[in-house]
Amino acid sequence: METEDTSLVEQIGADFTEGNGPCRYCPKRDDDCYATPFFGYGRYDAEVMIVGESPGGTKTINKTDTHLHHDRKRRWKNYRETGVEYEKKIYTNQIQQIEDLPINAGGLPDRLAEEFGVYFTNSVKCNDIHPSETIPDEYRRLLNEYGKRRCLSHLDKELEYIEPSVVIVLANSQSKDNLNHLETMFDFFGLADKGPRDGSIKNYVHNSEYQSDQSPFSTYFSDEYNCHVIPSYHFSRGYNTFPEYTYGESNRDKTSNEKYCDEMANVVRSII
Repeated sequence: METEDTSLVEQIGADFTEGNGPCRYCPKRDDDCYATPFFGYGRYDAEVMIVGESPGGTKTINKTDTHLHHDRKRRWKNYRETGVEYEKKIYTNQIQQIEDLPINAGGLPDRLAEEFGVYFTNSVKCNDIHPSETIPDEYRRLLNEYGKRRCLSHLDKELEYIEPSVVIVLANSQSKDNLNHLETMFDFFGLADKGPRDGSIKNYVHNSEYQSDQSPFSTYFSDEYNCHVIPSYHFSRGYNTFPEYTYGESNRDKTSNEKYCDEMANVVRSII
C-alpha cells in the first residue's frame, strides 16, 4: 500500500455521499449529508491505529466553519427534518490533511506519530443521533445500533488497508444508551472471550496483575487481524482516572495525562 494512495478514504467518502457499500440502506445515514463522517486522519503506512467509537467534540474538526461537520448534538435522522434549508454538499475527505491528527486527542498521537505513524478513525463514521422530541428513544437507539453494525464493514477495510501492528481502542467518552464500545470491539477483533466478565471500562483497560515492573495496560492479540489490541480510556475523561490504579495516586492533575500517554507509548514500543 502506497503512503499517498488515498483510494480507501475516497471510497468510504463516496459510499457515504452516494449511499453505496455499507452506507447503502444504513438506517442511521443522513440522506442530506449534513452530518458528514469523521475518519481517515494520519498516515496510511502507520504502525498504530487509534479507533474511537463515533464522531463527537466540537462542531468542526478545527473549530472553523467548514463543511466537515461532526456535531455531536445531531438530533435528526435527515437534516431536512430540522426545517433549516441546507444545500447537500458532496463529501470530500480531507486528503490534504492526512498528516494531521485530531487536535484534542490528549497528546497520545503526538507521542506515537513521529516514531511509528498513526492513523485515526472511528468505528462509526457518522455521529450518533442524540435524544430528540421528534424521534422516539427506542427507535433512535435502534437506528444508532444498526448503523454501528453496518459501519464496521468500513473499519474492516481500513484494517486490511493500513495493516497496523497495534490498534488502540478508545472507550466511550461518556455513558451512552448503546453497547459498551470496548465490548463491541472485542467481539469485532475476535476477542469476545478475553474481555472482563463485568464489562467495566476499568477492567478492560487496567492490567489486574500490574506490578511496578509490568505494563499497567491489558494487551491482547487478534488472530483475525494479526495485530495487538490495547483498550484505552477515552482521552476526554479517562486519562486522569488511571494513576490511582497504577501509581497509588488519588490526586488528579495535569501530570496524570502525561503519565498515561507516556505509559501507553512505552507499551506500544515494547510490542513493535
